[in-house]
Amino acid sequence: MTKQEQNQLSGVNIPDRTAIAKVLAVTNTGKLLNDLPVLSIYLEVQDPEVVPFNVNVKRAVNRLLIPRVGDLCRICYPPGYPEELLIQELL
Repeated sequence: MTKQEQNQLSGVNIPDRTAIAKVLAVTNTGKLLNDLPVLSIYLEVQDPEVVPFNVNVKRAVNRLLIPRVGDLCRICYPPGYPEELLIQELL
């Protein structure tokens, strides 16, 4: 269970932060999830209210929407748990 799910179960409602992230690296893990490749995506998160930081996430990605190095994407993440981020869209 993620920290966000634990907070929701305990009645704590902390809104997610929205930010822009730059793709620094993309590697294929060699795994598939529902026929989608699982990628390791290394991002630099640029949130105007927080010092920029890097995070590595593994996500199943549609083959037509695989990000490339240098791409920008809009993300959201629970405060204090950037590894649980959600990539909302490529910009």
